[in-house]
Amino acid sequence: MTSRKTSIKLIERAVSENWIRQLAFYHLLKFRYNNSTIYDYRSRMDEIARDLNISTKTLYNYLNFLKSKELICDRANNLKLKSIREFKINRKKTVLFINESYSLFDITCLLYAKLIERKAKCQAFAESVRRFERGDGFKVRPCEIPFRPSLSVRTIAKLLNISEYKSFLVEKNLNRLGVIKSEKQKAQFLSSNFTELKSIEDMPGRRFVINGSLYEIFGARINFLQFPVYLKRISLKQFKALKRAI
Repeated sequence: MTSRKTSIKLIERAVSENWIRQLAFYHLLKFRYNNSTIYDYRSRMDEIARDLNISTKTLYNYLNFLKSKELICDRANNLKLKSIREFKINRKKTVLFINESYSLFDITCLLYAKLIERKAKCQAFAESVRRFERGDGFKVRPCEIPFRPSLSVRTIAKLLNISEYKSFLVEKNLNRLGVIKSEKQKAQFLSSNFTELKSIEDMPGRRFVINGSLYEIFGARINFLQFPVYLKRISLKQFKALKRAI
C-alpha cells in the first residue's frame, strides 16, 4: 500500500465540474510512474493503454483533458506529471492509500471518500459543540471516542454530485476496500394510524407507512477504518468564539 498526497480543494473542484474520474486517472498515473515522467509516450500509447486497462482512445481523451487542467504537460518527447503543488489552487492536503490492484473506479471511490470523511469531521465537531453546550463531560479523552455519522445514500449522492444508484455503488466499494464499514440501522416505530407524510417529509431521516403505522429510518452508520473520525474537546474560548461568529 502506497500513500499519495492530494488536495481536498482539487477533489471538490473535480466533483463540482464532473471530472473526478479524470482526476483519479491522474493519481493512477502518479502511482504507476513514480518518477512522474512517461518517456517517449506518443509511440507507446497502445502499450500504456493496455497497462492501464483502458482503450487507446480513452487514454488520448484523458491525457488531453489533464493537459487542459495543467496537471500534465509535454516535455520534449516525454509526458511530465505535475505535482499538485504546481496546481494553482488553495490547497489543503489529504492522503490516499493505493495499491497495485486498484482499478480506476477504486481510486475514484477513494477520492469520493475524502469528501465523505470531511463531512463526518464537520458533523463530529458540531456534535462536540452540542455536548459542550449541554454540559456533558467525556468519560474518556475525546480523541478516544470514535464518531460514526449517519449518512443516507441520498445524502452521499448530493455531497458527491452523483446519482443515488452510483452513491450506493461507491459506498459498497469503499466497504470492500476496507476504507469504511457501513452498518444499516433498524427502522423505528413512531405511531399507529398515521397516513399523512407531507407534514414531516422535510425532517431528517426517511419515513414510511406500513399497515397504517408510521416508521422512521436513518442512513447507515459509517465507521471510518483508514482515517478514523473522533469527537473533539471544545474549550470555553473556542465556544465563545463560535457564539460570536453566529
